[in-house]
Amino acid sequence: MKKPTISNKNLQYNTPVEINKQIFQCALCKTDEECALGLMGQQVPDQCGAILDFRKPSHIVLNMKNCLQPLTAVFVQSNKVVYKMEMDNSDPKQTFECPVIATQVIELLPQDAQQIKKGDIVKISS
Repeated sequence: MKKPTISNKNLQYNTPVEINKQIFQCALCKTDEECALGLMGQQVPDQCGAILDFRKPSHIVLNMKNCLQPLTAVFVQSNKVVYKMEMDNSDPKQTFECPVIATQVIELLPQDAQQIKKGDIVKISS
């Protein structure tokens, strides 16, 4: 019997995020459960992603379990990009730890995040 895929089933890509003059439509994940699931089980459309709002500054650790596509994690602190990390989904047990303090992660498709760099201003619309 095939295991069901774990996912954030109700993600809505309706929160605009501007980084380096690019606009992305992102799902806003606020609860611990939503942040833990992120984009698991999602086929992410171009120019879309997820905002994982951890609320407290920390060294955020992510994994790619049940992720259908490679992702780029853009780590944000005080509305600025502090680190960017490519995350491959080939090993679901691999973890990815941000070496600097951040409160938010914006998960995007790698091709959409190519122009984003450390120091870029992040504007999240409500």
